[in-house]
Amino acid sequence: MARHVLSYRHVLVASPTLVERIGVPADPAEILRFPCGAWASGIEGSTRWDLGGIKIAPRAILQVNDYRQLCHRALTGDIVTELPPFIAADLVRQGRLVPLLRAHPLPEQPIHLLYPRHRERSSVIRAYLDFCQSQLPRIVEACDMPAP
Repeated sequence: MARHVLSYRHVLVASPTLVERIGVPADPAEILRFPCGAWASGIEGSTRWDLGGIKIAPRAILQVNDYRQLCHRALTGDIVTELPPFIAADLVRQGRLVPLLRAHPLPEQPIHLLYPRHRERSSVIRAYLDFCQSQLPRIVEACDMPAP
């Protein structure tokens, strides 16, 4: 069984120093002039960002499967990258990262709770669902991006 609990969007971010040096992109096509870091699936050159329905292939100078590494490199001013909001939100609030192209959001990512199907839910499954449901406000708060 799958129960949808929430959806979120990754956010495109850069450090204030990178934005000062290169500028703020006005539209998705301008990302092509920025050094970018991207989540890699193992297939070189497979990075595509859907920014408000406009698909681009950023100039990825770094491809890793570690959002913490992408965050670190964005903080040092090396790259523009996409991060999950639970990593980016506090850094944006602190002014350490700047969200880019907010008018062109990345697609929504759903989160589902998965559990085995039974006629009646066991006490273990009920406890799991109750625990996850109790944590949702904290997760939603961590994903809440500051207004522009």
